[in-house]
Formats: sequence, structure tokens, C-alpha cells
Amino acid sequence: ACETVILDNTRMSFQRPYIFGDIDTARQFLDIYIEEYSGKDGDLMCAFFERVALEIEEQSEDGSLDESFSPILRELHKRAKEVTLGQSIVFSYLDVMSFFTRKLCLTELLLNYIQPSDMSKGKVYEDTLLGAFLSISCLVKTSQIQGPYQFFDRPSRFSKQEHDITETSIQQPIGVLNERIYQLIYCIIKHGGEPKNRVLDWLGRCLASNRGRAKMW
Repeated sequence: ACETVILDNTRMSFQRPYIFGDIDTARQFLDIYIEEYSGKDGDLMCAFFERVALEIEEQSEDGSLDESFSPILRELHKRAKEVTLGQSIVFSYLDVMSFFTRKLCLTELLLNYIQPSDMSKGKVYEDTLLGAFLSISCLVKTSQIQGPYQFFDRPSRFSKQEHDITETSIQQPIGVLNERIYQLIYCIIKHGGEPKNRVLDWLGRCLASNRGRAKMW
């Protein structure tokens, strides 16, 4: 009985947050998920929120899954756009995004959210949630072109040994980031059918729309 009450209250906090006063459900979800995911009860937490999502889908008259969980994706997106390669929090954000690949209904919600406004323009892919993670690199962003730079700032002042150490420190997080994004996309593909086709189409169109950038190197 207690479990049912907790489940119902959590469901309603997503569907009708105004009942619980001035709370930011999306922000609270992210903070709780990030804090608990790597702990001993991480799997229990994921299973619980999966049940919440399924309950919302079954009782959508109180608020759809899209209305309930899209604010989480928007808050995650806002945070993801601010992270850089040297910040470990990026992997926690990927943990949250991976939650949306665990159930088909959540995966469909994620795929709807990452669709760019114009699939023929390369730049708009970078502005999506998936694009925010794919665009994380050791290269400077356009907004930082005048410096200071996260890596190799004023390179002439440092020795080759110091540059080698910096290169090594860059390679490790890039490798982990690439593997985590691969696993996320693979989890979507494993659903098969439409989710598989949609994510592969997203990737194909992203590469095709950005093929001109290859001429820069």
C-alpha cells in the first residue's frame, strides 16, 4: 500500500506539479538521478522511474508522458550546452539521457525531442540534445575564438613534455565520451523498428548536412 501511494504521488508530481506547490520537478529529477545513479540503489531508482513513466502513459488523462517528461529533457539540454570536455558531470548527464532509452515510450519521446527544426541544415544538429554531446571536443567553440582556451592556451609558454601531458589528459575523456555516446545510440537501435530507423536517419542526415565541414581539415 505504501509503495502504491509513493508511486501515485510521484506520478502526480510529474503530471500536475502545481498541486505540490512551487516545485521544479524536472530539476529535482535531474538532481536526484545524478546523485543516486552511481550508488547502491541506482538500479532500484531507475526501475522506479520506469514504472512512473509507464503509469503516466496508462493514465494520460492527468497529463501525457510528453507533457510530464519533456521538461526533464529541456532542463538536461540547457545544462548539456554549458559543459566542456574537462567536466566529469557530462557523463552524469549522459546517464540521465540513457534513462530515456530504457523503455520504448521514453525512447520515442527522446527521438521526438532531438529532431532538428530543419534537417537539411548542418548547424541545427549541434543545437539538439544529442548534438550537444556529439559536439563536445577539445576544439574551441566559436564564441571562445579569442580565448582564453581550455587546452593549449598560450602554447609557446609550455614545454613539449607539458603538451604531451595535456594531450594524454584529453585522449582519455574523449575515448570515454565516444564510448558512452555509442552505447546510448546502440540502446536506441536495439529497440528495432521505427526507433532504429529514426536514429540512423538522424545520424545519416547529420553527416550529409555537415559534409562541407570536412573540407576545413
